[in-house]
Amino acid sequence: MDRLFDDIVAFAELEQFIDNQVKYYSSGMQARLGFAVAVNVDPDILLVDEVLAVGDENFQRKCLDRIAQFQKDGKTIIFVTHAPDMVRQICDKAFVLDHGRVVAAGAPGEAIRTFREYLMSTGAHAPAEVLDQSLLAEADSGVGSFGSGDVRITSVAIEGGGESAHLRPGEPMSVRVAFEAKDLVTDAVFGISIHNGEGDLIFHSSTNHQDLEVGLLRGSGEALFEFESVPLLDGAFAITLEVRGTDTGTVYAWREQVDHFEVVNPGRDTGLVAFPLRIKVRGS
Repeated sequence: MDRLFDDIVAFAELEQFIDNQVKYYSSGMQARLGFAVAVNVDPDILLVDEVLAVGDENFQRKCLDRIAQFQKDGKTIIFVTHAPDMVRQICDKAFVLDHGRVVAAGAPGEAIRTFREYLMSTGAHAPAEVLDQSLLAEADSGVGSFGSGDVRITSVAIEGGGESAHLRPGEPMSVRVAFEAKDLVTDAVFGISIHNGEGDLIFHSSTNHQDLEVGLLRGSGEALFEFESVPLLDGAFAITLEVRGTDTGTVYAWREQVDHFEVVNPGRDTGLVAFPLRIKVRGS
């Protein structure tokens, strides 16, 4: 420990506090010191429990670099967290646990999908970075729906992802919206918005934006929104559907974040957007 002391203190970035009693350290300072000790004593197995959530971005990056070096050296790391992006970035295999019981095990992308689905099926409170609670609403519950009633959205079907229940980055998706116009409607504008897990708007478009003339509506009909490619990387996303008048002040029907879809990234890229990328490296 005498030999490693300086390296531990430098890694934890606690030089000016190292002579203080540990009982006066904040929880973040204690976590930094604990992680610095663990990674500098060269363990064969490293158990990490949420410690990467502490510290600033530079310290977290330093921790990730050290973990990457451990992986390169062939050491075993067990990482416990509620943060899906961290699991995808660090882990080769992931386990979903519920009170110590193994719910699922597999590749990180599949385990994260199971994690979200399990939270939804149990009605558990998911962390904000995993799933917004508004997405737990059933599609036919009517929650979040309002409007004048001149046009009523009767059903919504989200199609895509082939045989699976989720999309992969870059796959096409279509949203079929069945509606019923009670009386003659002459100025309808159909719109769609997509929100991320925190409820932030990440996309909006409408028939007006697409310069599409809807025409007269009476009785039943269907609006089809077709996405040739969904450039999202990973996560659960909510859809808001609207039928407005061309004056934008009249709302015939509004369905706020009731319907949702999920994108599962089979790779290890992180972030929100799936940029098509090819990397080439040439030596001299």
